[in-house]
Amino acid sequence: MTDYKVYENVIFGSNVSIHPFAVVGKPPQVPGGTTVHKPKLGNTPTIIGDNCVIGANSVIYQGCKVGKNTLIGDGARLRDKAVIGDHCIIGMGTKVGPNTIIHDKVKIMDLCNIAGNMIIEYGVFIAQGTMCANDKEMGRGSSIVFPGPIIRRYATIGANATILPGVEIGENAIIGAGALIVENVPPRVVMVSPKAIYLRDVREEELK
Repeated sequence: MTDYKVYENVIFGSNVSIHPFAVVGKPPQVPGGTTVHKPKLGNTPTIIGDNCVIGANSVIYQGCKVGKNTLIGDGARLRDKAVIGDHCIIGMGTKVGPNTIIHDKVKIMDLCNIAGNMIIEYGVFIAQGTMCANDKEMGRGSSIVFPGPIIRRYATIGANATILPGVEIGENAIIGAGALIVENVPPRVVMVSPKAIYLRDVREEELK
């Protein structure tokens, strides 16, 4: 008896390592009365490439495709029909949304939210805690089209950056830690948010 769960219609390559309590090929379930739209997957297979490592407590939903030599970190989540390339890292606790396409040699570190309907091109690096959004209406509208950000080749995203829906980050751009990206970023530029500023000294009564 294994200590992980594999659903039907999962295709494994050779030499795949699956760690305890991982779930592979999970069909998405949507309860009635929610604003989430139920995906239409039919009998779409889940495909895991050669030499992949699937970390403990990770969940890979039905219809995902994971390329060869890719690491899915402990506690990561790949939603339905996400596509991950070869030689990628999806860090611990990171979520990749549905229909997102991640090209080869992308490194996404721990605790990131990669929204649905994103494109992340070859060689991108995304640091810890990055948040990507794909719903401009923040759940208040009726739209069923949620365009995620596009991150072009070799872009680098600093820790705790926030990237809003539909934004495109150009090739080889660098986004500083904590930056809020609300509009397109041209290729080969460095974007940073304002640094912390001095306000006042700590008062005596505030000292511990």
